[in-house]
Amino acid sequence: MAPQSGDNVEQRELTDWLLACGRSWLTTTDAAAVLGIPESHVAPTLARWRHRGHLFSPTKGLYVAVRPDYRSWGAVPASHFIDALMGHLGHEYYVALLSAAEVHGFAHQRPQVFQVMTPGRLGARSFGRVRIQFISDTSMAARPVDVVNTPTGTMRVSSAETTVLDLVAHPRKSGGLSNVATIVGEMLDEGKIDVSRLVDVAGGYPAAVVQRCLCRIGGQALRGLPRYSLG
Repeated sequence: MAPQSGDNVEQRELTDWLLACGRSWLTTTDAAAVLGIPESHVAPTLARWRHRGHLFSPTKGLYVAVRPDYRSWGAVPASHFIDALMGHLGHEYYVALLSAAEVHGFAHQRPQVFQVMTPGRLGARSFGRVRIQFISDTSMAARPVDVVNTPTGTMRVSSAETTVLDLVAHPRKSGGLSNVATIVGEMLDEGKIDVSRLVDVAGGYPAAVVQRCLCRIGGQALRGLPRYSLG
């Protein structure tokens, strides 16, 4: 992504250059190459642009360009940089719970935090108006996900079936049991849930979670799993 040797980008043009190139983020190594400066000079050099809201850094060594229409936020929406952030941190992930329900079209209001499932233990992070909540689950890597387009690339989102089971497994992080029941009911009513896939995915969850899911959906969809049969 770096310009040709001898054609370094001026510091004042960095954000505009990134956005014009269709890139929304860069690493310390990228920035050093683009600006033609040592890596040790990158952080102090970019500090001025971070202070002005043109860039922000969601983690050490990663910088995200902020489009003019989001500069009052102090960041861009989490969906614009979550894939870059998790790749930079080296963690598997998928967008989960209410944030995933919103992507699938079943959120009654925009979640106040962007929820991400990951096997690692990461603390919540805030960047201006953007808040990210990480939920740790060491079994998440084998679960089905959808890769969806974002304004800056793609991100991994729990499949509809994974979303249902995660909501049932984490009601306190999903607006409570009533809200979970409403979302799951609407997803079923709209034909969003593939029953055979739900059965397959359920095999990777604890029995207690699947039993609660059975209660939420009337006990019909998962009867194909003998170990979870209601008898």
